[in-house]
Amino acid sequence: MPSTPPAAPPAPTGIWVANATEATYQLTFGPGTAVTLDFRPLLSIGTSETGTFRTQGNQVYLDGLDRPIVLTYVNGAYQSTSYGSLLTFMRQ
Repeated sequence: MPSTPPAAPPAPTGIWVANATEATYQLTFGPGTAVTLDFRPLLSIGTSETGTFRTQGNQVYLDGLDRPIVLTYVNGAYQSTSYGSLLTFMRQ
């Protein structure tokens, strides 16, 4: 019996947040392919970057930011190791 492929992730829309020990990361998916990354370290002033995104299967590629970021949709969340440690972005 053939296995059923996993369902495609929802189109990235709205706000997704990952909390790490040293900072909070917030992705805001806007109209079209616009995305904003807000990085808020616990002990200093945060930054905001604007770029674009594209999807391919269960992955979302963020382009035009300080560094390229790849998000993978896993169990209802987007995960990334683009900043070193595993970040799990949950829909807000």
